[in-house]
Amino acid sequence: MDQAGLTYFANAAPDVLSLPGAPAATYGLDGAGRINAVTANSAAVAQAAGTAYLPLGLTNVEFGSGDSDSYGYNARASDRLNFQHG
Repeated sequence: MDQAGLTYFANAAPDVLSLPGAPAATYGLDGAGRINAVTANSAAVAQAAGTAYLPLGLTNVEFGSGDSDSYGYNARASDRLNFQHG
C-alpha cells in the first residue's frame, strides 16, 4: 500500500485504518457506536480493548500489552482533568 486510508462505519466512527508499511487496524464498536477495541489485522491481536466511557468521553482503555490509560473529567464532564498511564 502506498497511501494511507481510512474507512468509516455508518455512524462516522473509524472502521479500518491503513498506513503504508504497517498492518491495517480494525476498530470495534460498542452498542452505543463508540470505539471499544482496536485489532491489528496482521496478527489479529488486540491492540486496545476494555474501554469505558462517561457520557461525554473515554475514561479507560486497556491495551493488548497489558498497560492501561485512564482519564478523569470535571463535574460537568466537559474538561479532562487528569491522565494516568499504568
